Amino acid sequence: MKENYLAIALGKKDIGETDRLYTFYTREAGMMRVSAKGIRKPHARLASHVEDFVVTRITIAKNHGPGILSGAFSEHTFDTMRMQLDAVMVLMYVRDVFVRMISGMERDDVLFDLYVDFLHASDAVIANDRTRSIVFLAEAFFIKIFFALGYGFTLTHCMHCRSVIDAREHFFVVGRGVICAQCAQQEKNTIRLSVHTIVFLRLVKQHQLRDIAKVRITAEVERQVRLLSRQTVTWIMR
Repeated sequence: MKENYLAIALGKKDIGETDRLYTFYTREAGMMRVSAKGIRKPHARLASHVEDFVVTRITIAKNHGPGILSGAFSEHTFDTMRMQLDAVMVLMYVRDVFVRMISGMERDDVLFDLYVDFLHASDAVIANDRTRSIVFLAEAFFIKIFFALGYGFTLTHCMHCRSVIDAREHFFVVGRGVICAQCAQQEKNTIRLSVHTIVFLRLVKQHQLRDIAKVRITAEVERQVRLLSRQTVTWIMR
């Protein structure tokens, strides 16, 4: 029996002399690990279609075990992005965190689409010679993942006193949310959020990453968003 999937290659491990074990994230079945026979042989036809960070259509023969890769045809290769070393390093970090965060989960169309949107957005910023932007784009991707996984937070009012979040400085408490300056006096570990950072977080929540990639942000906003994102990732995977 053969089944078809829309997949993103997230990793591979060499086995035997010419085989590989691939990790795919698929729209139809979530995370899958599939063996590919002879794919390391010279001129193997399927190899180029299952490279890292490629969106591809794969066919899996499921006679026994996890299945064997029997066909693949790449839909989006993101060649521009994959030629930039700095971009690839960011992509590898995002991939590794993403795999850890969704490990053991069932299929999720929202997460799959978010990852594809991130790859498209990253390719676009590289094509426009904005390699630096891929860093804050990665943090924006994680923030959207937080909301998709149920770790979202309100951006309209303080999670303590319920006062409206207005054009003043606010703070973030990892694992809890945004609080006002007055409530922050009662907390020990907070992340300062400027008005511009609050605005940016609202944009991230409401828009696709391909639109977020067009937004210009200050170094302060980038620093605050990175701190919020990475501390939340650590908290989720604790």
